[in-house]
Amino acid sequence: MKHLPFTAIFVGMILFLASCSEPVTIETLLKEMTDREALPQQPSPAFTAAQFSSYDRRSKTPGNDDWFANTDNNTYIRIEQNGDRKEHVMMDTTGPGAIVRFWMTFAGDLKISGQGKLRIYIDGAQEPAYESTAFDFFRKGLAGSPLVCSVSDKTPFEQRGHNCYFPIPYAKRCKITYEPSEGECVYYNIGFRTYTSPVKVESFSMDLLQKYADVIEETQKELSGQNNPETFSRQITLNPIEIAPDARTEAHPEDFGSRSAIREITVKLPDLPQTEMARLLRQTIVEISFDGEATVWVPLGDFFGTGYQLRNLKTRYTQVDAASRTLSCLWVMPYKKECRFNLLNVSDKPVQTPEITIGLSDYDWNSNSMHFGCSWHQLSAVKTRQPNSYSQSPSFFDVNFVTLEGSGKYVGDGLTIFNTTDAWWGEGDEKVYIDNETFPSFFGTGTEDYYGYAWCRPEVYTGHPFTSQPDGSGNLTAGYSLNARYRSLDAIPFDEKLQFDIELWHWVDCKMNYAPVSYWYLAPGGKCSVTPDIEGAKVTPALSPIDIVQPLFKNGRIEGEELLVTDKQGNASCQTNVVKEWSNNAQLWWKNQKVGDKMTVKFIADKNYNGTLTIAFTQATDYGSHNIYLNGKRIKSNLGFFNEKLQVSTFDLGHVQIQEGENTLTFECTAYSPRMKKAMLGIDYLEIAE
Repeated sequence: MKHLPFTAIFVGMILFLASCSEPVTIETLLKEMTDREALPQQPSPAFTAAQFSSYDRRSKTPGNDDWFANTDNNTYIRIEQNGDRKEHVMMDTTGPGAIVRFWMTFAGDLKISGQGKLRIYIDGAQEPAYESTAFDFFRKGLAGSPLVCSVSDKTPFEQRGHNCYFPIPYAKRCKITYEPSEGECVYYNIGFRTYTSPVKVESFSMDLLQKYADVIEETQKELSGQNNPETFSRQITLNPIEIAPDARTEAHPEDFGSRSAIREITVKLPDLPQTEMARLLRQTIVEISFDGEATVWVPLGDFFGTGYQLRNLKTRYTQVDAASRTLSCLWVMPYKKECRFNLLNVSDKPVQTPEITIGLSDYDWNSNSMHFGCSWHQLSAVKTRQPNSYSQSPSFFDVNFVTLEGSGKYVGDGLTIFNTTDAWWGEGDEKVYIDNETFPSFFGTGTEDYYGYAWCRPEVYTGHPFTSQPDGSGNLTAGYSLNARYRSLDAIPFDEKLQFDIELWHWVDCKMNYAPVSYWYLAPGGKCSVTPDIEGAKVTPALSPIDIVQPLFKNGRIEGEELLVTDKQGNASCQTNVVKEWSNNAQLWWKNQKVGDKMTVKFIADKNYNGTLTIAFTQATDYGSHNIYLNGKRIKSNLGFFNEKLQVSTFDLGHVQIQEGENTLTFECTAYSPRMKKAMLGIDYLEIAE
């Protein structure tokens, strides 16, 4: 008897196993997307996840001077000549696999924005399986909303982030090209999975949209929340009680049973003033352990995606109704033996807990099952420029959201920030390292791009199943912002380790609060790098920039960028790295004002002062004239800052009295620069000589 070579036997086994497994199709992928039971299980068939994007290719290795390079547009793999057209290759990969998220946005002339030709080639075919303009793809391409959705609907269409979550499977290869219009500026992120288990794939074609029309429609309904809500076999109600500082309350473990799963948590909050509500949402901590492993430690509001201020939202996994003060989540959280659910009060005052209802049902725990986890920490009053190994001077830096060890899936994250100045805080790219790789499999093009919108737009969007911005007030001005992204088909599996970072890349050097929350599943025995951040949770929730940066006039001096802007027309921000003579390399910069507009700033004096006040102002060709008021009294009229040369000059504002405690300065625009219709104002520092 002749023996087959080992290689032939091995290949035969692979082919046999592939023939036995269920083929991957548009239908199976859509059903996986809406199957809540799929996330807590190791993926089957197994796959890896990665992303193509237009990130700045100068970013090559950590430690390189250009690791935070920011020219992340019009960057392609290569350019191919195809007849009389040049196609820019955005993605080219071998299968079997599937595209699971496709995001784009555009800049430049809005008349040509998104009008270039997008082509999707499947399995090496010479003709594209799909061809249209980019905007047609995101308006009416493969499906309607929410599978294909541009956000926010309050933003002009040309400036939105355009998202496609419709899965595009391929058996052998997928190539995506773009033929841009002349002058078009293109940004893109394309997330995909590659199957590592033997699997058959029914490759995408436009004909399949009709074949699977029913399941597409059913998926749209499910993702839109139109189907009937789920019911659970049993529930636990935790009635409100008072918790002392540094104390916790615990539900009875025996009520949770074994071989079960939490499937819904609903919280009914009391009616409280804003400051008290903020304290409850941030300083009441949800602690959950499964089978003896503590995997959830997160402030109550951050867990549900609303941070420490109530904002309406409705996603696939979290919902908040601000009017009824009801929070809910629908993560599936399985366990084999036991579950413990605690609320911890980290504030310095007693707290009245909300009413909590936990829905449970039986769960068939198996060898592929994983525990749910959620981690949180805050960078409090963090300086947005810090010394690091990438730069000689303080610069941008990577924030580690979480590092996970073991086998698991990364399924989402969110950000609660408070910005202290009128400038965009989220230019930073995400970087996701999987299983000890040295260069990330995911390298993005900006925080807002990662979260699905674009151009740092502040407009709210809350109805998408997988992304949300319940508040964008702090995007371009000082204030509060919330972003979240949840994953289904684009969940990221890992076998040994996952490291998730996003650059903190703020346009100005200032201080802010930056609090990431991460959601994940880990096989028993896995480890999370983020330990309970009790000190971060104890920090007073910021409702004003003054809660982060105290404008202290101390020893007779204060920097301009430390002044608190309380009222203004136009825009005010901290400006850095322009004039080498600036004290602390920064100034408070007021721009886009008209004649008659005012800006008022506040500072807090450490004692009474009586002496000559001087202010160092910037002068340039686009700076105007202003009246100046101290505590409502005019101390200077029509002071002009126009100069042919960019420079800093000290101006004597006369003898004044500054009172201990709060004081205000008001600047009133009286005339534009004689050169142009601008009247900018720059304050380097204030100083008084007694």
